[in-house]
Amino acid sequence: MASCEVRWPTLSHRLGVRMVRLSSRLSSIGTGFAKYFQKPPEDVIRLTIGEPDLDTPKAISEAAIAALRDGQTHYSRSLGLERTTRAVSTYLSRGGLEVEPDDIMITNGAKQALFSAMLAIGDPGQSMIIPSPAWASYNPQLKACGLHPIHVPLDQMLHLDIPSIEAAIDETTAAIIVNSPNNPTGSVYTTEELTSLVEVAIEHDLWLISDEIYAPMVWLDDRNHIPIASLPGAKNRTVTIGGWSKGWAMTGWRLGWITGPSSLIDHVSVVQANTVTHPPTFLQIGAAVALEDETLVEEIVTPFRERRSLVLKRLQAMPNIVVPELEGAFYAFIDIRPTGLSDLEFVERLLSEARVQTIPGSLMPFGEGWVRLSYTASTKDLIEGLDRMESWLHKLDST
Repeated sequence: MASCEVRWPTLSHRLGVRMVRLSSRLSSIGTGFAKYFQKPPEDVIRLTIGEPDLDTPKAISEAAIAALRDGQTHYSRSLGLERTTRAVSTYLSRGGLEVEPDDIMITNGAKQALFSAMLAIGDPGQSMIIPSPAWASYNPQLKACGLHPIHVPLDQMLHLDIPSIEAAIDETTAAIIVNSPNNPTGSVYTTEELTSLVEVAIEHDLWLISDEIYAPMVWLDDRNHIPIASLPGAKNRTVTIGGWSKGWAMTGWRLGWITGPSSLIDHVSVVQANTVTHPPTFLQIGAAVALEDETLVEEIVTPFRERRSLVLKRLQAMPNIVVPELEGAFYAFIDIRPTGLSDLEFVERLLSEARVQTIPGSLMPFGEGWVRLSYTASTKDLIEGLDRMESWLHKLDST
């Protein structure tokens, strides 16, 4: 009797070509970062990760736990809980940006908010300009949307080079992505340069995507975080991205927000409703409390302000490196070219000879010759890491 066995194709043959191609393309972008984000051996001081070592303030966690126990586990609006969007609206207003709660959508982290903005603004084949060095995830997100990243170098002070940005604009340009305070440079852009950027966007009829995830972390006495959408002529062409991960030490909560013109938010909220629905309801309660109590952000920001002062003082006393002012976020972007080493050589030797791990700038466009140091380790580990680095640099200087 003939066999009745049905031979199904293997799983790999049943995957859609679109997903396979997209996954392959994205996996090849930024792969150099992977080894720097893996947990190193115990004897290594890790100054690589862009995540606060501190725990979420207790009042925020307790509010989420109470909401969970209280049964707040049901659906909410696709925009997010009204309480949470109101809290974001009030928070933005304190910083000078007036936004209606219904023009805000709560997302599963700022990454989802960025992806939504890119999908909403750009058509396949178009491009977006990124002042660089820049955060590594912009490239794969743009590629996933069928968009092309166009990197334009920052000026010598690690600030916006407005003429170069304008020169990079062509018929394919859909938007300019700007991140202030900046990862990896720590720069906080001034009102003057952001105003000039808005004028360029108006002149060429472009969108602006403003990644403001580090907004609470500005360290200069003479400078505040400036929401781009608060500047004259900017609001109707700016999508603002924010979230709780950095300023409130809530990276694992995966909560962010997107705000912009009502028509854009209407469209992205429909997409959210039919994909992820909305972030978990009880987590949104904790997020609302984080913004409603203005003292909670200081539980995270104050220790980082102190670390920033420590890191700047120590690095500026070390030989053969140049350290620009640490203006914001929790990164030091260090010019190591005076050592005579490439950034890759510097990072590998610092790791092997001093057991301190940092990230080479050449993993990012226009980052060659620079190294990113994250002061997100405990103060004890940070001091030990800086001690080791200073000793190693002195030995290097004497050879």
